[in-house]
Amino acid sequence: MHVNSSEYCERTLDVILSEGRYQRHLARLRERIGAATLRAQALLDELGASIFVRTPHSLYLWAALPGEPDSLALARELLPQGVVLAPGRIFCVDSAKPSPWLRFNVGALAEPKVRTALLETLRRSPSSGDA
Repeated sequence: MHVNSSEYCERTLDVILSEGRYQRHLARLRERIGAATLRAQALLDELGASIFVRTPHSLYLWAALPGEPDSLALARELLPQGVVLAPGRIFCVDSAKPSPWLRFNVGALAEPKVRTALLETLRRSPSSGDA
């Protein structure tokens, strides 16, 4: 007789852990996250971004895009295109102060529509010299 979780759940978890499936699953996830992180860093490099910290495995990367002193304005500009960015100022104590930093989801950066939208928006930026 149990007074906590179901015996079925406990036995299932025991099989997952004892047969090594969980470790294999984690190893595959690490590989996928590592590959996604490298692809995201390559795209940010292509965009001329300053990456705050380069790491081999990350779900998120912090970067500042060239000529974009206020990442909130950039995020607002990309929203109608279906691209949602996390501007740095929403993570700050003083959210009224502009920040050039954005938190990018490495998986989202793999989406072709995100790359295209970022490239087109940065080309139109007044600081790019095309305006």
